[in-house]
Amino acid sequence: MYRHLFRNRWIALGFVALSAASAASLVGTEEGGGMIDEATAQLNGQKAEFEQQAADLAKPTRSHTVIELDDSGFAEDDDLVDQGTGLEPEPDPGEGFDPAPMLDPVPAEPSPIE
Repeated sequence: MYRHLFRNRWIALGFVALSAASAASLVGTEEGGGMIDEATAQLNGQKAEFEQQAADLAKPTRSHTVIELDDSGFAEDDDLVDQGTGLEPEPDPGEGFDPAPMLDPVPAEPSPIE
């Protein structure tokens, strides 16, 4: 590709002009800024806007209210323990986990592969 590019002087001149125009549009000229300057300005504007919004959100919206609590002291252990009152406070002795379940002592025969 590059061999054919510089064999014809008009194609080479067009390549140089296209490269110069691309560089001028990215970097800019003395009269105006390029795409890089515009992108930098846009990002700086977004950064300033974001910092302003973050500062607004960081401000407290209302003052903290201090609540005074009365010191009730220590409670007796009997007051803290639930006495188990209700419909049936004791569990049914017949229900629950069986520690020795009945298992089939002979395993089942594997089915033959057909």
